[in-house]
Amino acid sequence: MLNDQPQVTNLFVPCIDLVIDMICKNIFRPFSSFKRNNISLGISETGIVVEDQEVDPSWKHLKGIYEIFLQIVVNEACDVRILNPFMTHNFIQEVS
Repeated sequence: MLNDQPQVTNLFVPCIDLVIDMICKNIFRPFSSFKRNNISLGISETGIVVEDQEVDPSWKHLKGIYEIFLQIVVNEACDVRILNPFMTHNFIQEVS
C-alpha cells in the first residue's frame, strides 16, 4: 500500500499531521520493562555460543510504525514541503 503513490497521496498526505503524531507517540515512548526469563544458550552452526533472545512484545507493532515512517520519508508523493513542518530539530534529535 505504501509503495503505491496514489494511495499515499490519497490516504496519508491529507492527514499527515495525524500520521506523524501517531509515529511520534509510538517511537518516542519509553519501552516497557521487559524481564528476560528462561535464557538458554546454544551452539550455532558456526560453533559460536549464542543466546536465544526474547523480543519485547511491542517490537512487532513498532516495526510496522518504523516501516510507515520510512515509506513516508522516501515516497515521492510526500513532498519535502509537506514534511518540513514536522521534521523539527527536536524530532531529529529524538530519532537519532
